Amino acid sequence: MSILSLLQSSASLKCIYLSNILCCNTRETVVSVLKQIVLLTILIIVITGCRRNNDDPQPPVKETSRSVIRNNTVYTASSTPLRGSFIGIDYDFPHDRMITSNNIAALKQNGLNALHVYVENNYTGRPAGYQVERCDFIVDETEKQGLYTIITIGVINYPGDFENDVKFVMDFWEFYAKRYKDREHVIFEICNEMPYLEGITPKVQADAFRLIRKHSPDAMVLFYSLPGTNEIEYILNTAVPELEREIGSDLDWTNEAVAFHGYEGTETSIGADHFHRVIRDFKAAGYPLINTEVPNRYGHTVYTDVALLKICEEEGISWVCFTEYIRVPQRAIWRGRLEAAQIAWKPDFGDWPVIDAVFPFVEHNADKYVGKASAKPVTDGGTVAYSFSDKDYITYTNLNFGERNPLLFSTEVKSENGGIIAIRKGNENGQIIGQCLVPGGNGNEYITCNGYITAYTNGATDIVLAYEANAGNAEPLFLRNWKFELPLPESYIDPYKIIYAYNFPYATGNIKRAVSTDNSSTSPMLVEGITDGAELHFDFLLFDNKEITFNIRAMPVEGGIIEIYCGDFAGIESELGICEINGVKGEWNTYTCSLKLNEILMINGNPSYWDLKLIFKGNGSGELFKISEFYFGETKPEPNEGKRLFN
Repeated sequence: MSILSLLQSSASLKCIYLSNILCCNTRETVVSVLKQIVLLTILIIVITGCRRNNDDPQPPVKETSRSVIRNNTVYTASSTPLRGSFIGIDYDFPHDRMITSNNIAALKQNGLNALHVYVENNYTGRPAGYQVERCDFIVDETEKQGLYTIITIGVINYPGDFENDVKFVMDFWEFYAKRYKDREHVIFEICNEMPYLEGITPKVQADAFRLIRKHSPDAMVLFYSLPGTNEIEYILNTAVPELEREIGSDLDWTNEAVAFHGYEGTETSIGADHFHRVIRDFKAAGYPLINTEVPNRYGHTVYTDVALLKICEEEGISWVCFTEYIRVPQRAIWRGRLEAAQIAWKPDFGDWPVIDAVFPFVEHNADKYVGKASAKPVTDGGTVAYSFSDKDYITYTNLNFGERNPLLFSTEVKSENGGIIAIRKGNENGQIIGQCLVPGGNGNEYITCNGYITAYTNGATDIVLAYEANAGNAEPLFLRNWKFELPLPESYIDPYKIIYAYNFPYATGNIKRAVSTDNSSTSPMLVEGITDGAELHFDFLLFDNKEITFNIRAMPVEGGIIEIYCGDFAGIESELGICEINGVKGEWNTYTCSLKLNEILMINGNPSYWDLKLIFKGNGSGELFKISEFYFGETKPEPNEGKRLFN
């Protein structure tokens, strides 16, 4: 019987029953009819429920976004390792910059899916929960944008103040584990670098774990977070067994992992081999592992230790680097260094890193990545090389220069008569972006030929090495390998020292490098092709608030002005001054203008790192001027105030 028929029958029966009630006044009749109505209603409900179970769609099961343990590390719910940077809000400086939604979006566009947050510490003397407003914002915003958030206590220092330290740990997790118990993208790291005292620290960790589990039974929990890679063995052999004894059967490592840092990593006597081995030992023992501080190197705690990060990638270990969130979008600090180290992964968001890219920053054999070629492969002394006659070339396809401009080129060649190796972009007839001068008289042995790049090259492109022999040269040139080179990593650029044209990292417009004609400069190169609206950009200059001038060596062509801007990593930008370049055309001179420094150059009372942008303005469509070098210096007694000539 269909539901419709049943309902129609029910309606008819109800009419009959009501008629009986109206016609009969006996109590027994009324009770009997009412019982039948109740039974019929129950029957309809049961049949309707069965029909729904058979035919109607089931309500969807809620999908979880909680992180999971997989391959002995912490994965996202979509089965990718965690990769992230950090923010420290635990000290609450009066002028701290606070992360924005745009900053979080920038992390996603730079290959990351997590943010490590040092929320609070007990050094401030404030009770747990004092940064809840800022932490709430981070938790809310990362959830909106699909990132994971690892929260932790920034620092404690027992046994100096043991009771207060331990109390703060428990108060912190009583507050935050309860507050974020339903926030599935939040991971709880018990404490950053808690001092390890045998028999004591495991108990503190266990007590904190039980407190977290009381409020949030499903959250991912990270233990220990000790500083050094040399401590991994100690954690494995001593700390983890103690922890398991303290916690007992409630710890099954299905939703927990051990965090460690990497401060003995690859740059001490311990070395990379040790790092690989202890990670593999840990994984073989069945304990999940995550690195929550891939450290910085090279002074001023800026550049990520890419060698150590590469090991984490090779071993399949999730990581969070100790590069601050606000520095990740900087090309020199993040993308350029990872690309130069050829570190890539399939990102959860965006289109960087490029996982199948070929980066030209390591040595390439002559016969690798070959497209078209008129040069001929030969075996020369057991080495594969290419033999070039005049006008011969060889193409290397799809080399990815990323967002970092290579400045130098080197190759191993031997040649009796010498000539030029021209570096062309695209094909054998493409733009010449650099060259290498090959000396003669070296027909019997390979020498290293060092050249330079004149154009600013970004992204993926084909590169052609073309040989232009000296006049009358009938002897072939042999080339066996080559590479582009980045400058050595520096922790910052000192703007109070001369910055030469070959150090100019990024450009817009038609700006390119050329051999310098400035006899009063020690720079071997200049920049030319500067037209209206072109820009030069510099990462990571260390400024303070002293009164300074801008000094630049320039040769006017049509003349114009330079607008000087200083910006920070979060998008704040201020105009510092304007410098007029309108001297004698064709002559080199030093131009000086005073700058108006904004107090934002000082953060927390200290000098800070800023971007520098030079914007060039002028009338007409021709070249404005050429530049060989610039620097910042002290203000002169009567500075030349730059005047704005064009809007």
